[in-house]
Amino acid sequence: MRRLMVALSVGAAVGLLAPGAHAMVCQNKKGKITVRKECKKKETEVAKVHELFPDDPITTLPPKEPTAGRVVDSGGQFVGAVTGTTYYGSTPVLRLINGTAFNLYVNRQGYKSLEEDQANFRFTTPDCSGARNFTQGYYGGSATPDDLAYPLTVVGNTGYYTDGTGATSVDKSSYLYRQTSSVMGAMLGCGNPYYGGGSPVGGPRSCDPKRNCGSYYGHAPAQCFCQTCCSGLQTTSSGTSILPAKTVDLGALGLTPPFKIEVIDR
Repeated sequence: MRRLMVALSVGAAVGLLAPGAHAMVCQNKKGKITVRKECKKKETEVAKVHELFPDDPITTLPPKEPTAGRVVDSGGQFVGAVTGTTYYGSTPVLRLINGTAFNLYVNRQGYKSLEEDQANFRFTTPDCSGARNFTQGYYGGSATPDDLAYPLTVVGNTGYYTDGTGATSVDKSSYLYRQTSSVMGAMLGCGNPYYGGGSPVGGPRSCDPKRNCGSYYGHAPAQCFCQTCCSGLQTTSSGTSILPAKTVDLGALGLTPPFKIEVIDR
């Protein structure tokens, strides 16, 4: 009879249980029944909920799932807090560097780095020399001074970002310039509008066959050569604004691949 009364008392509480271990039915000195994960010191354990309702699946709950993760380097040093799911082989993390929060992508090999000509920098010189800039409102230039964290574009061991300050207007009659990559046979036509136009920046260089030449041949060749070109982009009819790219030295953090994820249970 007492078992039945306890069961009726906790029946409603069972529906409020959070995922975790088996809950306890606890009774204090005044006779009050309470369902808890563990009974308090001055309470008496009357029964376990799953014993009262052996056929009710809600009382046999799965083990607690991990609720957070962080990435560490080969020596266990903190790289960043995981902020989302892996995307195209890279995991987004959040990290403070010199008091500023940044969003960046990492994988086992380290920071997800771009080639210089893949970073969507904008230049004001026709040979793509001088200061790097982002177009305000696009790609890396979407940040504002009110943001809590800034997206970091990584080239090598340098991170480039903007905090939304220092905008410069570029009128509609002016050109901005960007670097593009010309691959294999196309490198002979750098400057030819058919291959994207522009003037060569440096000479042909060896580059990653899988990353740079796979789409050109339909498969990754044994060798791949790239040529960087600097080409002009006319601004919109109303002009545009550019933001100066600021930098952080990621090499100074002293992090060593391979990176790995550690799961945190809260």
